[in-house]
Order: sequence, then structure tokens, then C-alpha cells
Amino acid sequence: MLSANIHHSVSRGMAWLASNPTPLGDIIQLADEAWFFKMMLLRHGAQDADDAATWAKALDQRLDIALGTDVQTRLRAPHVGEPLGWCDQSMGALMLAHLLWLCRPDSAATRAYISTVHQHFMDNAQELYEISPLYNFCFDYNFSEMGLQAPEHCEAIPVIDGLWGTNGLIDECYYHTHVILFATGTFRREPVDLDSMDLSLLFIKEHTHLIIRYQWVDLCAEFALCLSICDHRDAEFSALIGAILRSQPETGRWTHPWCNDRQSRHCTMMAILALLEAQKKGAPGPECEDDN
Repeated sequence: MLSANIHHSVSRGMAWLASNPTPLGDIIQLADEAWFFKMMLLRHGAQDADDAATWAKALDQRLDIALGTDVQTRLRAPHVGEPLGWCDQSMGALMLAHLLWLCRPDSAATRAYISTVHQHFMDNAQELYEISPLYNFCFDYNFSEMGLQAPEHCEAIPVIDGLWGTNGLIDECYYHTHVILFATGTFRREPVDLDSMDLSLLFIKEHTHLIIRYQWVDLCAEFALCLSICDHRDAEFSALIGAILRSQPETGRWTHPWCNDRQSRHCTMMAILALLEAQKKGAPGPECEDDN
């Protein structure tokens, strides 16, 4: 029954994504989807050749779109009052550069794309790195993976108590999930230094029922992914999977408390990835009771 429920839920989510394409020109959403299909291939591609072929085609289509985008024009200086949106688009361009580096390393178009994005960060480091220490952590990870020099900047990489603002706890949750995701090269390798993830794993376990209670489905999915990566498919993992299954609306698209298009689409993709982890051997069934 659990397998059937997960399969149905995943199918509905994938159908929603297929029938609602990424908005044209939105680099961060394009990057989210490209990385989603790459992660699906890395984590689950060996299990079904037909699915793997579909995901590979979807990934190639998005990489083609990225290379056909005038990224230099898209990343011009931000409009007044829109620094976060500009930062998001810059993040998306960097994520796509990283993915092109992985998937098409010998392409001249890839090299040109990476060079343009790298120069953009070099030229605008002060403005980009003053927006969010969490973003800085992600920026520097992508540069490090590609073996590129990260821009010099004033803002430090966040530490556990270094995140602030009205969304401090939420940012801290995303920081800890990304510590674990980045330790695997975003699913490309087994984590080498397991001790470096202990604090983040403990944080996730301690905050599992809090994020379920507040219906942060995107974080439920990221928490579940991190627990699975660390082979902790346990009671907390079960509770997270149950919350994801219960929260899917009839449309198939999971929602996100911020209710903007990018976050909801991201939530849908991460929920699909998390549910597929629940089908792995040894995963427990989801808890069905509400977290009140």
C-alpha cells in the first residue's frame, strides 16, 4: 500500500511539472529543474531505464535552453528595490554553470557560459555577497566544485549561529540541509567526512516535528533527503514522509508557505525526490497521525 501511495503521489507531481513548464527567462527556476533531473538520475536512474531516459532528455533540454540564453543581459545590475530577485537569477546562472561543467565539460559553449557567469560574480561580488550569508555558502560551494576562484567578499560563510533576521530559523534549516547535500557533491559521491555532518544531522532530527507542525513541506522534503543520505531512515524520516504524502493537494503540486511560484515548484521537486527515498529497502512506513 505504501509503495502504491508513493507511486501515485510521485506520478501526480511529475504530471504537474510536465504540464506547467518553467517560465521563460527565469534562470533560477530553470536551474532548479535542471538540477532536479540530474539528482533524479544520480539517485534513482539505475532503477528504471525508461525513467532514466526521460529524465536525461529533460535535463538536456534545460541545458540547451541555458546555453541559448543571453545570460550576460539577464544578469545586468539589479533594478532598485529588487536585489534579492537579481541575486536569485545570479544563483541560478551559477548553478547552471556548475551543471554544464559536469554534463558538457568539453563544450566551447559551456566554457563561454562559465566564463561569463564567473566574471559576473567577480564584477559584482560586493553587491551579491552582502545579501545573504546562506547564499554566500551556496555561491562558494559551486565555485569550489568547479575549481574556480571565488570572488573576494566581506561577508563570511555562515556558521551555525551566524544566520539572522526574521527568517533566521528557516535559513538555519536550509543551511544544515545544504551542509549535508554539499558533502555529497549534490548526490555525486558518498560523503567522505561523516563527522562534519553530525551537528547538521542532530539539528534536523531535533527540528523535524517543528517543521512538520508549521507545514514547511519544502523543508520536510529536504530533511527527509538528508536523513536518507545519512542512512537514518528512521522514525523522524517516517514522520516526514507521512507529512509530505498528506500535504499533496489534488493538483499534484505541493505548496510552500511563501506561496511564490519558484518556492512551490522547488517544493514539488524536492517532495518527489524525498518520496522516492522512502521506497528504498529498509525505509519504514510513514507515520499517519497529525503533528499538532
